Amino acid sequence: MTGPLARAGPACKADIAGRQALLRPPDCHAPQTLLQWTLGEAGQALLGEGVAVCLDHGDTPIHVRAGNLGDDLLPLADLLGDAWFDRDPAVAYTQSGSVACWLLERYGADAFRELFPRTDFEAALQEIYGFDLEYLETDWRTMLEHS
Repeated sequence: MTGPLARAGPACKADIAGRQALLRPPDCHAPQTLLQWTLGEAGQALLGEGVAVCLDHGDTPIHVRAGNLGDDLLPLADLLGDAWFDRDPAVAYTQSGSVACWLLERYGADAFRELFPRTDFEAALQEIYGFDLEYLETDWRTMLEHS
């Protein structure tokens, strides 16, 4: 396994948003515990659940899995706040994982670390990244088309 969570002998070495930790099994399979230690409490399930999926998404790359959802993809606005929990879990988790990974890959860990605890996601996007939700969605969906 490569990426933010990687096997290091009998343990796992994790690097999330610039913080590193060495974990012993079974914590290798509990990225949420590490995330809470690293990033604090998520302000949105879109990011909290999304980054956990981003870390442990299986054999198929998360962007490919999200792209395979096709017409089942939701508008990102439908994944904000408590509405996230009303969505089909297969779609919500996969889409959130792809969005969280995309934010980390495209814009880096520092901005993600700042966004992660914010509950006012749309205002925080504008403040931290300098763009709105519509731009994020367009940018992310364009990337999916090329994955």
